[in-house]
Amino acid sequence: GRSGHRMVLSKRQLLVFGGFHESTRDFIYYNDVYSFSLDTFSWSRLNPSGSAPSPRSACQMTSTPDGTGVIIYGGYSKVRVKKDVEKGTIHSDMFLLKREGKDGPEKWSWSRLSPSGSKPPPRSGFSLAVGPAGRAVLFGGVCDDEEEETLEGDFYNDLYLYDTVKNRWFPSVLRGAKPEKKKRRRGKRSAAEGEGADTKTEEESAPQRPTEVVKEIVTEDGTVMTIKEVIPGPQEEEEEEE
Repeated sequence: GRSGHRMVLSKRQLLVFGGFHESTRDFIYYNDVYSFSLDTFSWSRLNPSGSAPSPRSACQMTSTPDGTGVIIYGGYSKVRVKKDVEKGTIHSDMFLLKREGKDGPEKWSWSRLSPSGSKPPPRSGFSLAVGPAGRAVLFGGVCDDEEEETLEGDFYNDLYLYDTVKNRWFPSVLRGAKPEKKKRRRGKRSAAEGEGADTKTEEESAPQRPTEVVKEIVTEDGTVMTIKEVIPGPQEEEEEEE
């Protein structure tokens, strides 16, 4: 079993990449790829050629516009630097897993992408979705600064677009009010010992009734995309729980 893996639809296949397995004594991260056929309802392990991404979890995947490949970006992994001390790494590299050839047995290959433009700062836990005109939309995430005894994280609320055709990143411009960026802090040792972690979260108070937020994203070429979000009030959330 594993968790933290990612799955994406590519034509008539579900592709699963990475993840990790952790026990009370040890942990392991994966960089393998599995395919689930929607035609035969069977699993198979892929053996792509080329240099694969390093083992990781919490990356994001999206299909290329033509459906022949999958783009993998970012992720998180950790290593044991000494007894009872682990060091986490936030990855910011990008790879393309591409289907090779149209005839004969299906073959796959890895290649590393080196996109131009303004890249997002390193982060994990972000969301990535395919947008119009062959662009992928990246939002949010967190960057954790880990020390031996403490962990401090910066949460992001920015938005980046990746042009899959031009292999280029660029930040978007949002119109309208932007929520505050949040921070979290906690002590690792006290949390592990069950003494109650010293946790501080800075966040704005929730709205008292449903709030509709409409934002426009303006890209560098003048394309305008509209995002609509409805934020429920505390009363609605309580009713849903009941």
